[in-house]
Amino acid sequence: MNKNIIKQFIRSDIAAMGPYVPGISAWNLASTYNQNLTQLIKLNANENPYGPSPLAKKAIRNTIFNYYPASDYDALRRALAEYTNTKKTNIIVGAGSDEIIDLILRAVLNTDDKVIDCPPTFDMYRVATLLNRGQIVSVPRMNNFIINVKAMLAQCVDEKIKIIFLCNPN
Repeated sequence: MNKNIIKQFIRSDIAAMGPYVPGISAWNLASTYNQNLTQLIKLNANENPYGPSPLAKKAIRNTIFNYYPASDYDALRRALAEYTNTKKTNIIVGAGSDEIIDLILRAVLNTDDKVIDCPPTFDMYRVATLLNRGQIVSVPRMNNFIINVKAMLAQCVDEKIKIIFLCNPN
């Protein structure tokens, strides 16, 4: 899809913001310089070079706690991109589907833009739409729970429709 087509859907205040570029994660830093992560002291992100207390380490073994998690999920996104034969930049990772739904809506919706969902469905589509200043357009499923495509397409003539959530299996 043409990048310019996608840009027309992004909120102007978000489009005007530059991307957040996190500092290199401890994992990436260790990998880049072929260093052992446990030997690394990284101070640029308010991280603790001393690690957790000995009692906490005793309670939970084989886990490194003295660094923030990699906010770009680089290793996971690379593995998923390879597995799905796509680019890493096409992969979004979040703390559950709620976060990803919210982030997508937050980036796309302007006040009073509309989102179609097909109840009964995951209620987070409705909740996140409303939290992000959008309006929900519910197109109920047919009696056999199949999406009512004709009814949904009839709503799509509205220029305010920005996203359609199709959940399957529901």
